[in-house]
Amino acid sequence: MRFVSESQAQAEFESLEGMSARIRPFEGWCATAALSERIGFQVEPALAVELAITCWVEDSTALEGVWWADKLAPEILSAPRGVILPGRLQGWSIERVD
Repeated sequence: MRFVSESQAQAEFESLEGMSARIRPFEGWCATAALSERIGFQVEPALAVELAITCWVEDSTALEGVWWADKLAPEILSAPRGVILPGRLQGWSIERVD
């Protein structure tokens, strides 16, 4: 987990009863207010880069979405995933397959 402040990290740490954890400083990226406003919710630090990339793809390419080929590892909450850009949805159709 990543947090913007040490106090947020400390609060989460204290809620982890019976789990092994430690707090350490981490340099990373935080979303700007403009990114959070565009996305429609407060963007957590762990998603800042991925959502900024998604916005760049939408603004600067003809691509219809973004795919992250992450390793399938349920134990660390990791899985391949993707997003279809909202502005490109009209080009998609839904087909029921039985």
